[in-house]
Amino acid sequence: MARPALGNADENTETALLLPNSATPNKILKDFFNLTYITYFILGAGCILPWNTFITVIDYFSHIYPHTHINQIFAVAYMPVVVAALLSLVFFGRQCDARVRINLGLALSVLSLLLMPLLEVFYIRGRIGLFNGFYVSLGAVVMCGVAEALVQSGVVGSAGELPERYMQAVVSGYAGSGVIVSVLRLVTKAMYP
Repeated sequence: MARPALGNADENTETALLLPNSATPNKILKDFFNLTYITYFILGAGCILPWNTFITVIDYFSHIYPHTHINQIFAVAYMPVVVAALLSLVFFGRQCDARVRINLGLALSVLSLLLMPLLEVFYIRGRIGLFNGFYVSLGAVVMCGVAEALVQSGVVGSAGELPERYMQAVVSGYAGSGVIVSVLRLVTKAMYP
């Protein structure tokens, strides 16, 4: 049995039901000087920069906490936290504005990054094997995971509503973060014995 062909009016009705915004397309503003693109690039880089930093300064952690598998411990502490936080944001994130998630996540990222130098200056002071400091470092990694989930959910969600170019900026920011941290590691390896 053949289906009757839909008329032009029926196709428009179906399209309107499936794509509610198709009748009134969003007006996309010009991105003068690529400021929006640059902003999304920086947000993408800032999203994953703390985690890249934690896994790149492994020489420091291996020196301060010998006979521990820092990479494995950090990964096991970090990944489940990120997944759990992202899942909770998927289910309950609509109750929190993207700007609040991004700003709160970036504040937590800065706090987790500042915690390590402060811990070194005021508590560790180059001493080896102070495992109270290790637990604080592990807490900073967990805080970094929550921060990444908050920032990533807000940035990817807001960039997803814009043209594809801005999602590409976010992903390029992720990659740029790795490049920045790797270059800093090469510079510090060249400077110090």
